[in-house]
Amino acid sequence: MDHLVGAWTAEEADEFDAALADFETNEMNPRFQKVVSRMEPLLEELRSSDLLTCDDLKRVPQQGVYVFYEGGTPIYVGRSRRMRQRIREHGARSSRHESATFALKLLRHEVGEPEGHASEYTRPQLQERYPVEYAARRERVRNMRFRVVEIENPVVQTVFETYAILALDTKEYNTFHTT
Repeated sequence: MDHLVGAWTAEEADEFDAALADFETNEMNPRFQKVVSRMEPLLEELRSSDLLTCDDLKRVPQQGVYVFYEGGTPIYVGRSRRMRQRIREHGARSSRHESATFALKLLRHEVGEPEGHASEYTRPQLQERYPVEYAARRERVRNMRFRVVEIENPVVQTVFETYAILALDTKEYNTFHTT
């Protein structure tokens, strides 16, 4: 089961904890510390924002961080400088693998297909192999609720996205694996 999307092995979790402990004992760059000091207030702002639906896209700011919720549980964090369009793309019927990446992550997880180099199929191949299932995952994303927080600075966006992934424990679909 550890090979599935988002699953952290015990070794990965131990490595993360060790890196975090090392990080906490060292002096931090003052500019980075300033960015880090904004994380908890931004998380509180995000958590207290309205739960929105795709019908509320006009209320979404241009750029920032968004979190998809299912059954009241946060399951995916993303960021964008064009947030309205990005949220729409995740579930649009016309979206392909390069824009509906969250739907593709849901599909990979549900069919037991690992992410990254361990994957047997490329994104286009996965979309072609499971067209009905992929369409169903895009529909699932369209029906999810989401919260947003406006963040204009791209550095703060990047750091906050990672912070929110860890704080909201969305690692099942927010992996740090690369392809």
